[in-house]
Amino acid sequence: MVGTKGGRNPQAKGHKGFLVFVDKRGKKKLEKGYKQDFLAKTISDLEIPIFKTKNKARKEFIRSRRELLKTGQVKVVVKGKGSVKPKGQYDFNDKVVDKLAKAVKKALEGQRSHRKFLITAMVLVRLPDGQEKTYTVDVTIDRPDHIAIELGGIKNFIRQKFYAFMARELAFDGLVTSGSANHIRRLKENKGQDRDDWTKDGQLWEGHDYETVRILAIEYRIEQIK
Repeated sequence: MVGTKGGRNPQAKGHKGFLVFVDKRGKKKLEKGYKQDFLAKTISDLEIPIFKTKNKARKEFIRSRRELLKTGQVKVVVKGKGSVKPKGQYDFNDKVVDKLAKAVKKALEGQRSHRKFLITAMVLVRLPDGQEKTYTVDVTIDRPDHIAIELGGIKNFIRQKFYAFMARELAFDGLVTSGSANHIRRLKENKGQDRDDWTKDGQLWEGHDYETVRILAIEYRIEQIK
C-alpha cells in the first residue's frame, strides 16, 4: 500500500492508501478495486479482484494482515477450525453451507473487540482422471458494529462470496464443481441441450467447456486479521 501523499505502509497508522502491484521486474501499477475505482481506502476496506496472474500476490497480501500472538511465537490467532465432507449429488449443498456458516458465526461472536477475520479453506477435489488436488481459498469477512450477527446473513456470505472465490480458483485451471454443473444442467433453459450449449440467464455458461470435479472435503481455519 502507498499513502495518499506517497508514503509507505499507511495501514500501519490506520490511514487510507492505494493498492500498488509490483511485478518481478519492479514495475509498479496502481490497482483498481472491485468497483473499478482508484479511491483511497483503509486496508480493511480493500477488496482485491481475483486475477490468475496476480492470485499469488493477492493471497500473500491478505495473509500479511494476520495477527500474531504477542508471546513472540510465529503463530497466527486462530478463532475456529474444522472440516466438512460433502455428500450427495450437489457437493456444495445446504449441509456444507450450514456447517461453515455456524463456524464463522461462532468465531465472529467469540471476541467482540475484534472486527476483521480471514477464512482460509483447503478444498480437496477429485479430478476427472481420478487424481486428487487441493486448492486454497482465502476470503475476508467483517464483524458488523452494533448489529446482531444473523446466521442467515452468514449463510448468504458462504453461498455467494466464499463460493465465488472458490469457483474462481477452480476456473483458473478450467474446472467447475459437480454441484455447479448439475445446477446449470437442471435449469429450464437447458432442457434437452448439450453441455456445450448450456446457458445461464440467456448467456453461454462460462463453465460449458470446463472439466467437472467433485469436492471431497473442505478444511477451514478462521483467523484474526488487522
